[in-house]
Amino acid sequence: MRFATWRRCLAWGVVGGLVGVGSAGARANDVEAGRMPCVFVSGGLGDDAPAPPADSPEALAARVWYDLDLQLTAQLQQVMAEQGYRIQPYAVPFADTATQRQTIHRQWQASGCDWLVQVAHTVGEREGQAYFGYDFTVALQQSRGRRVESLFYQRPRFVRDRDNLLNFRTREVVESFLRDVGSRRLLEGARTTVR
Repeated sequence: MRFATWRRCLAWGVVGGLVGVGSAGARANDVEAGRMPCVFVSGGLGDDAPAPPADSPEALAARVWYDLDLQLTAQLQQVMAEQGYRIQPYAVPFADTATQRQTIHRQWQASGCDWLVQVAHTVGEREGQAYFGYDFTVALQQSRGRRVESLFYQRPRFVRDRDNLLNFRTREVVESFLRDVGSRRLLEGARTTVR
């Protein structure tokens, strides 16, 4: 499959996933009024490196990893909704990484959600082995965002080879993360149903 075709298929998968999740999320009016505890589920956060020049190969690669991050985040949002969590989905705009964390915090604070589940992607090399991975963070905001407490952090890493890239199973990664979160009962207040 040509790269452009693969990327187009990936993009439609991300869009389709977000459309399907939108109806399962918390209604914005209820969240804004502060009537429902919910989880602000955000994806698309990259590393803190300065953004590469817009037309460079590095920028294209950054966009591909961003799109993959959004695909995993859409799967996370879908599974959380299936498991009875009230969620408010959010995708960090693809922009200069220097402002992404501030944007997420402002959007989370404005959402009225108590909890944040943040998905970030990372790509690198360690001891001569190329890898990719995701960082999942669960945090709680108190006093209208004046105090934020990190509750849980998970960093699955995968060898960056052809087999892993072609056969990567986002749902398995998401379900493993949610099992760990569930065993710690971190987000139980945001569930519509008791499990």
